[in-house]
Amino acid sequence: MTIAEELHQLLILTYTNADNTIRQQAEIKLMNLVIDNIQNFQSIAQIAKSQDNMQHQAASLLNSAVLKMLSNQVELQLQHAQLIFDVITSQQTSLKCKQLLQKSMSLLIKLKKAIKPDIQDKMKQLVKSDKLWEIQSGLFFFKTLIDSLELQSYNLVINQGLDWIKDFFDLIYPLFKRLDEQSGDLSEEYIITIRYYSSIVLDYCEKLFKQKTHNKEQLIPLQNIMFKLNSFQITLFAIFKYSPPANILQSCIISCTNNEQFDNRINEVKMYGLKCLQILINALLSKTKNEQKNSVFSNQQANLTQLLLYSIFTYTRQARISDILQKQFLPSILSSILRLLAHLGGQAELYPQFQESRGPLITDIIYPFLVTTFSEYQIMKEQPEEFVNIALDVVDKQESDLPKTAATTLLETLCDHIDGSTSFLAQMAIVFISSGILELSQSQLNKQQQQVVFTDIQKINNKKIFQEFTSVDRIESSLMILTIISYLIQKRQDIISMMEQLLQSNMQFFTNTTEQIIKVRFALFFGYYCDNLFKVESQFQIMLNYIQLLISYAKPQEPVVLYMTIEALKDIFEDDELKHKSGNLVQNVFPALISGLQFSTYERHFEMIGNLLKKYPTTFIANENFILNLVQILVQRIIKEETLIKTNNDSTRYIHLNRCWNLIKQFPTINEFQPFLLKIELAMQPIYQQLVIQDNKMNFDEDLISFISSLIQKLQSVSQFQREILPYFSQIITKQSGRFGQLYETLNMYMYYGRNYFLQEQAQNIYFNLALQALMQEEAFEDVDLAEGALLIQLGIQVLQNDINQTLLTQVFQQVLQLISKENVTGIIRSRITAIFLVAFYFIPQLSLQILGEHFQNIYHKVLYTQYHPGYDVKLFIVTICKLIQQSHQLLNPELIQIIIKNLENQENEEKPEKTEDDDDDMMSDDEEIDQLEEEVRLQAKQQIESFKGDLQNIDEFTIFKNTLLNFKTQQPQIIELIKLKLDNQTQQKLNNYLKFIRIDNNQSARKLMTTGKRKIQRQII
Repeated sequence: MTIAEELHQLLILTYTNADNTIRQQAEIKLMNLVIDNIQNFQSIAQIAKSQDNMQHQAASLLNSAVLKMLSNQVELQLQHAQLIFDVITSQQTSLKCKQLLQKSMSLLIKLKKAIKPDIQDKMKQLVKSDKLWEIQSGLFFFKTLIDSLELQSYNLVINQGLDWIKDFFDLIYPLFKRLDEQSGDLSEEYIITIRYYSSIVLDYCEKLFKQKTHNKEQLIPLQNIMFKLNSFQITLFAIFKYSPPANILQSCIISCTNNEQFDNRINEVKMYGLKCLQILINALLSKTKNEQKNSVFSNQQANLTQLLLYSIFTYTRQARISDILQKQFLPSILSSILRLLAHLGGQAELYPQFQESRGPLITDIIYPFLVTTFSEYQIMKEQPEEFVNIALDVVDKQESDLPKTAATTLLETLCDHIDGSTSFLAQMAIVFISSGILELSQSQLNKQQQQVVFTDIQKINNKKIFQEFTSVDRIESSLMILTIISYLIQKRQDIISMMEQLLQSNMQFFTNTTEQIIKVRFALFFGYYCDNLFKVESQFQIMLNYIQLLISYAKPQEPVVLYMTIEALKDIFEDDELKHKSGNLVQNVFPALISGLQFSTYERHFEMIGNLLKKYPTTFIANENFILNLVQILVQRIIKEETLIKTNNDSTRYIHLNRCWNLIKQFPTINEFQPFLLKIELAMQPIYQQLVIQDNKMNFDEDLISFISSLIQKLQSVSQFQREILPYFSQIITKQSGRFGQLYETLNMYMYYGRNYFLQEQAQNIYFNLALQALMQEEAFEDVDLAEGALLIQLGIQVLQNDINQTLLTQVFQQVLQLISKENVTGIIRSRITAIFLVAFYFIPQLSLQILGEHFQNIYHKVLYTQYHPGYDVKLFIVTICKLIQQSHQLLNPELIQIIIKNLENQENEEKPEKTEDDDDDMMSDDEEIDQLEEEVRLQAKQQIESFKGDLQNIDEFTIFKNTLLNFKTQQPQIIELIKLKLDNQTQQKLNNYLKFIRIDNNQSARKLMTTGKRKIQRQII
């Protein structure tokens, strides 16, 4: 088998073999062969530009190989670039294959800027060809050049010249002569080529005009080029205006020849072109009038508007909206047309066109597109949260690319700029709602009012909104329209009065309706108008009735209604005026709100409950059952979600579990709820019981533990429930591979606030066994997590002191001795374990001496010569030794002084600000990686102390040491004299320096050490 045959076989294995192992092995071998040998690279390039059935795979491999070589800083030879170049310019290479090489070619040009002029020249040569395959290669090179530009560096590019962009459009526009001539003879390859052009130009315009950058002014020169390029405008308008001779609707910009395949191809091209035109017109109209006049697009606006209006009217007239929305590319095309009209409608010189077209635009275009589509109904059923988000986007930002949002943009333009549009729309919407209600139910309107409504409807019942849509459609879309224009109606009391009359007359309808979509749209509408409706005191009960109605909509089988109601109520509860008037509003709606938590997956529902708890605590204090019912519902939901996760292996449920716990964990943080915390804990009994069940692997261990920790800290006591579950924490430690995790902080709280409980021997045994369970993990002695066990033992000794059980303490000492005798117990772990003796010597010296007996000297020696971790451990060593030498003067000797000085030096060095060095090299050396790992360990050790409830953290060890020696000089001068004789000069100087050190707070988390200046009260010991 030749090497070429082997490469071909590896290519087949890499891209087609079903066995993952074989495929991965073949890919690695093939990639190495191609990168390491230029002949192999050439062989793959040959396949990529041949009619081989592996052509696409070969092109993909070349792209990956070049990207890998560039990322690994492998030097590419000129031959590599030439081979890629040959593949791109070959007639045998399909456009799809060329596009597979786009990323590597763009990166190559970006990194090898010297080849850019050659690429520009080749691009210009190819795009003026009369051969479509060569034009496609030229388009490829244009896109490659555009992609190689970094927008944030365009100012640098400008200095290098941008003539090649202008040249490209000047050379390419003859390609569009066939479109300009309205030719019906368009080959498939021609359509592919203009589609490629239009997609490239759209991508370029999106980067140029929609780029989110802080230095947008850098893009202005490039934008101005596009505004002034006549050749570019010609290509866009050729695409835009092209209407095939076979078009059913002559001069319509949408292709509708009844040849679906042809229409789809042409409409895809038009989709890209219209989006590009939309971006350009929007950007242009944001400029000054003088700047607009200098654009080649400025004198086209009137004709463009006329053609857009003609096309959308004629096309929608000949087909049902529901059918149009099912067609490929049509929704996007219609969105662009509507947005273009919205942009143009704000121009004063075009007002007459829009004034004339206002009525048909509203009844035949805007209204129909605002009706909920079949696909939206599917989303409402399957993704209720997404449905709510779409509705909010339609009303507020109109960012989604939907005909509905585009129609909303046009609607707002009409209301903002065309006189009478707001009144016209509002009155029409109210009439549509009234007539729809009349059709669907027995309205409370009297006969005269009904006659008025029907008279108004008869004038427009031949419009599309009546011909194609139902009463439900008209009601829900009218509610949407009123919501959309709410920002304009706030001061229109005439319209507000009409809406109030509508609501007053139809309370029964909105109460009894079974139509989900009407409930959803009504909730959206009410949320936007709640601060404007029924402001008269006598009418306020109507407002409360409707708010109560919104809550009654919340049902498990209609989650989307609940979610939209949440959005409405959020606005209501944030309105201070309503809060003042309603008084009991929260207590009226809260039961239904929390009931919805049994099934809700809506994030803002949970957020709203949390906000209510924080904002209205006095309401809940007066209604204790609200809190307890909420907790019970959350507990049931947690157990339900836990079951679903286990039985269905459904990890997506974790987010709902977390939302429930976030609410529960909020209670201890709100001071007003402190009297209810024990009752809340009682309501959580089912959760506590889950912990007790043997082998019950809960997914909310840490949440429960965190809650218990917050509870203990808030109440500063350990409850009966908490005492009962303490032994079962052992299961959590086992589950967590011998680690405490959240339990470390919780056990701190247990011991620190639960001293009375731990006076019992059994409770002490449980606590210290839990600490030792994690500490005695011999296979993981390098893990700093184990130090938490040592700290918990220290805390137990510190809190209980002489009340600690002597037998238990003896066992603890034995375990500690066993651990520090092991050679693999080093570093922070050894420091924290040995410090257990330090705590014992500090708080219970007599009991410790009694237990250790003849072993005391040996242990004291180990304690003395341990290398303590800077920070708390060194502090503990200094203050303990100082206390011991005050009790036993014979312990003070020169050797001890030298050990203390060494520890003080370590402490000083740790607390000095770190020096930072600028380093442009992103690659870390092995030493740097080790330093980073050590820093992470130090940070973790520091975090352990931050959660530690010990009493010694705030003691200043430097002051303790200084005062201890000064006391000795005063009371035992002979000891100091003996020490003086045995210290060298350097050690004497260090000692004197430390006796002058004072810690000061620099108002930050770190603390500094400084040497005091010459003061008369300072004395030297040596």
